[in-house]
Amino acid sequence: LNTAKSPSQKAKIWQNIREQFDTLYPDRSEKAIRKRWEKLLAEYKKMQDNNRRTGAERMEFEYQEEIQDIVTDDPVFNEVADCTAT
Repeated sequence: LNTAKSPSQKAKIWQNIREQFDTLYPDRSEKAIRKRWEKLLAEYKKMQDNNRRTGAERMEFEYQEEIQDIVTDDPVFNEVADCTAT
């Protein structure tokens, strides 16, 4: 998704994701998949922001490693990913 430059490229990627999900979750729409992805990203960002603050109790995120692998090349997340690398 990070390498897609145009809306049509992103649409093709989402369609591909939807087709792959069909085998596991045939009743889920592309819109539902996108909504879940956006929620996962929001939870990831919240956890990362919290963990960057000094004095804040560390939060855990169930899919942290998986999301981090996906967003590593995304400039929006680079600073955040660098802060959590140990």
